[in-house]
Order: sequence, then C-alpha cells, then structure tokens
Amino acid sequence: MVDHLLIQYHNIAEGQESSYGKWLDSILMPKLRSAGFHKLEWYRLSAIQINPDYSQPFSYAALYEFSGDPVISAKLFAEQGRAEAKRAGYILDDRSHLFDYVTDVIPSGQSAEPGSSEYLQLVMGNYVPSMEEEYRRYYDDIHGPEVLGVPGFVSLRRGRLSDIQAEPQNDQPANAIIVERIFSSNVQSVFDEFRARYFGTSPAGIHWQDRSPSAAPSTTHIFTPIFKI
Repeated sequence: MVDHLLIQYHNIAEGQESSYGKWLDSILMPKLRSAGFHKLEWYRLSAIQINPDYSQPFSYAALYEFSGDPVISAKLFAEQGRAEAKRAGYILDDRSHLFDYVTDVIPSGQSAEPGSSEYLQLVMGNYVPSMEEEYRRYYDDIHGPEVLGVPGFVSLRRGRLSDIQAEPQNDQPANAIIVERIFSSNVQSVFDEFRARYFGTSPAGIHWQDRSPSAAPSTTHIFTPIFKI
C-alpha cells in the first residue's frame, strides 16, 4: 500500500499551464521518484462544485502519492515542488498538505457509465481530536458506505494529517482527507442526489443517518483531471 498523500493546491502564472505541465512530467517527477514518489495526478478546479458557498482559492490541485520516509520526501518536495517551481515562475502561490493514509482504496462496486467524465472530490475533513476512533468507525461503517451508494461515486480513500509537513509551513485547515472519485456524464445530478440523501429528500427514499459528533466542519473541492503520471 502507498503510505502517504501530499496535496498541493496552487495557482499558476498566466500562460504557464502548458510549460508547468511539461516541467512536472519531465523534470520534477524524475527527481521525486528518488524519494519514493510513485504517482502524480494533476487537476483543474471544476466549474461545478457540490457546495458553491465554499471558498475555492486555488485553481489547481496536484496529488502526489509516495512511500518511505516522509521527512526525506517532504524536504525534497519543499525544495523542488514548491521553491523551485516558484523560482521558475510557474507557481504564484500554493498550500501543501501531507496526509498518512489510513485505508486502502475502497471501491463502490459501481462501474463508470459509458461516455462519463471523471471528477475528483476532495473533502478536507476534521475530526474532534479526542474522538478519532469514533470518526474512523463512522466513516468505515456508516458514512463511507452512504457516499459510495450515490450513483456516480466509484471509490474513496481516507487519510489523517501527518506530523511531517513540507516547508514553508502553511495553515492546515483539515486533520483528515477523504479522496472520492466520481464518473458521470451529468455530475450536477450526482451532487443533487448527494445533497438530497443528506437532507432526506431523495426520490430514492434514502435519508442518511445523522452526522457523528466526532465529525467537525469540513470543506469540499471538486476537480477535473489534466493528466496522471
């Protein structure tokens, strides 16, 4: 199992998206692989959000998965993925969040419908620190299966905030992450059904259980893929 997930939310200098993408592929990732990085997924913020009221300060998100020593990996990423990208004029600003995975990928059992598009739903979650075990049980036994039961959701994976973070230090608004993958030709209908099940207004007659007191406020951010390497 890949042990760690590093999410870099960022904004790119005008006209630099293509050049930055080439730099990620041909320069950055070969360097990061020496520190145990296995995968990079690069995303653009979706015009459709599940909750339009949430602030969306970053137009891009890069997800790096890696194994090995997080101290070494975070240091290399800080030097190359953050500082060097800014010196080269690609990134205007960014935030970095390193999480330790606490589950494998959990599939929903639903197949992607023909002609569907992929969406990434990142839930920057929070648990009450004294109730972490209850929060895990809530997601494992109740809320995770609820989410995966919504048509269009194909998988999720969870993590907790690592004690190690990439410099320079920035705010860490979430102590948990839920990575949810959606395939749909009409993602707005997926989100409508998601909300309807939460509020108990779903035509399917499904009403989710009350939110656990272990779960503190969270924010949700929807992205569409640019490339994966």
